[in-house]
Amino acid sequence: MQTLKRKKILILILCAVLLLAMVPAGRTYAASSSSTKSQLNNVKKQKSDVYEKMNETAKKLESYDKQVAAMQKTINAKTKEYQSAVNQLAAMKQKVAKQEQVLGLRVRAMYKTGAVGYIDIILSSNSLSDLVSNVEMVKRIYTKDQDTLTEIQTQTKAVAAKEAAIKQEKQELEAKQASLKTAQAKIAASVKQLKKQYAGIVAQEKSLQAKLDAAAAKVKDVPNLYTGGVFQWPCRGTITTVFGYRRSWDPYSHNGHSGIDIGVPSGTPIHACADGVVVLSGGYGGYGYAVMISHGSGLQSLYGHNSSLLVRVGQHVKKGQVIARAGSTGFSTGPHCHFEVRKNGTAVNPMNYL
Repeated sequence: MQTLKRKKILILILCAVLLLAMVPAGRTYAASSSSTKSQLNNVKKQKSDVYEKMNETAKKLESYDKQVAAMQKTINAKTKEYQSAVNQLAAMKQKVAKQEQVLGLRVRAMYKTGAVGYIDIILSSNSLSDLVSNVEMVKRIYTKDQDTLTEIQTQTKAVAAKEAAIKQEKQELEAKQASLKTAQAKIAASVKQLKKQYAGIVAQEKSLQAKLDAAAAKVKDVPNLYTGGVFQWPCRGTITTVFGYRRSWDPYSHNGHSGIDIGVPSGTPIHACADGVVVLSGGYGGYGYAVMISHGSGLQSLYGHNSSLLVRVGQHVKKGQVIARAGSTGFSTGPHCHFEVRKNGTAVNPMNYL
C-alpha cells in the first residue's frame, strides 16, 4: 500500500515536470520569433507598397508606350504626305521649265518686259486685214500665255506653301515625340528600379521567413508526444493540390508543393492531427494565418491560410482539438486548408501519416 502511494506521488511529480517543460519551449520560441515576425510584417507592408507603386508606374509606362506608338504612326503618315508634296513641287517646277521651253524666247521676253515683244508682229502686217488678224492673234496668244504662266506659278506657290506647312507640322510632331520618349525613358527607368527594389524586398521576406522556419524547427524541450500511428485529418474535403506539385505563381513552391491542399468552405473547423505543443500561431508569410504544432522528435504539423486562429504559442493541444478555422489568407486562390508535415525541418508527404 505504501509502495503504491509512492508510485502515485512519483507519477504526479513527473507530470508536473513534464508540463513545466512544455511552457518554456513555447515561450522561448515566441520570444525569439517575435522580433522576426515584426520585421516580416514591416517587410510585407513595404512589399505591398512597392508592388502597388510599381503597378501604377507600369500603367503610366504602358500609356506612354501607346502615345509614342500613335505619334509615330502620325509622323509616318505626315512624312508620306510631306514627300508627296515635295514630289508634287518638283513636278510643278519641271512643268514651269517645260512650258518656258515651249513658249520660247518670246514668252520669256514678254514675261520680263510686258507686251513689247508683240509690237513686231503687229507692225509686220501688209494690209489692213492682216493688221486686224495679227492684232486679234496677238491678243489670243498674249492671254493664253499669261493664263498658262499665271496658273503654273499659282500652283507652284500653293505646293511650295503646302510643303513648308507640312514640314513645319512634321517638325512639331517630332519634337512632341522626342518629349514623349524622354518621359517614357524616365518612367521605364523608374519601373526597372522598382522591380529591383521589389526583388530585394521579396528576398528579404524569404530570408525572414526562413528564420521563422528555422526557429520553429529548432524548438527543443518538447516531449515526444507522438508515439506512432495515424494522424487525424485536419478537416474533411477534396484534395485540390497534392504534395510535390509545382505552382509557377507561388514563390514558396519553387521546390514543389510542400503539403496538401484540402478544399473546404471558409470557417470550417481545423483539427490538430495529433497531440503536441503550439510553436506558431499567427501570420506566417505565404501561409497567411497559420498554426504549427510540435509533436516531439523533430516532427511538426502546419495548418495554413486560416481565417482565424484559436490557439496560442506554448499551448498544449490534443489530437482532434479545433485549433483554427479555414480561410484564404496569404498566397491563396480560395478557401482551403494547407496541411504540411515536417520532419527535422524538412517537408515530407503528409499522406504517409494519414
